Amino acid sequence: MSDWVELFNGRDVTGWTAAGDHAWKTAAGVSPDSEDPTRLCIEPGHGVLINGDTGRTLDIRTSTEHGSCDLSLDFCVPQPVFRGSTYP
Repeated sequence: MSDWVELFNGRDVTGWTAAGDHAWKTAAGVSPDSEDPTRLCIEPGHGVLINGDTGRTLDIRTSTEHGSCDLSLDFCVPQPVFRGSTYP
């Protein structure tokens, strides 16, 4: 078994890429917006990886190919907005 590989350095998106221009960046944290639960508030800083200011940027992937891996992640999404459908 090879050594552990840290995929995210917590400071920037070094080692990550997308199919085109993307807005992935780091932040100190995110939390639900108290005025609009369908949005997130972004706390400036470093430590977590976020999907741009709008949450609508391209998928991100590592710039290095990896074999089998164990992945652990936490994620936060705003309250869903369903147009024309119902929440299960």
